[in-house]
Amino acid sequence: MTRKIDTYSFRCGVIDAFSEVVHAGVKRIAFSHATTDYQLFLDDIAYARITCQKYDTKMYVEEEMLTTDLFAKSTSYHHYVVILYLHDEDLESYLALKAKKRACQAAGTYDQHRHEIATALGKLLSYSDERIEAFIKQNHDKED
Repeated sequence: MTRKIDTYSFRCGVIDAFSEVVHAGVKRIAFSHATTDYQLFLDDIAYARITCQKYDTKMYVEEEMLTTDLFAKSTSYHHYVVILYLHDEDLESYLALKAKKRACQAAGTYDQHRHEIATALGKLLSYSDERIEAFIKQNHDKED
């Protein structure tokens, strides 16, 4: 018999697990599941606060997730996400990367830097070089 897991419980499990691996130093930052549903996002924020206390981690409420070639545009563009982290410099690196993308777009140089930006995001998420390249290559839903 297979049990059906409700969406809220599943999302809480993801947040709890990622909070634990961030606390353990396995990941520099982690994302909750991205969503366009604001109520789900509010639920994620509430549960992330609990797990951050439990694991002594921090969270950042991201209302406009950084979209790169690392993940499909349809799962990141205009999506909400909770960013879990331990060290302030890791969040600062994420925010700087987001600012760099905006600056490149404004200057018309994003195409020249898009691989570098996607790779840097993968590094912040503590992915291996091989996985980063695989994610980018397998992504057929990239920004224009």
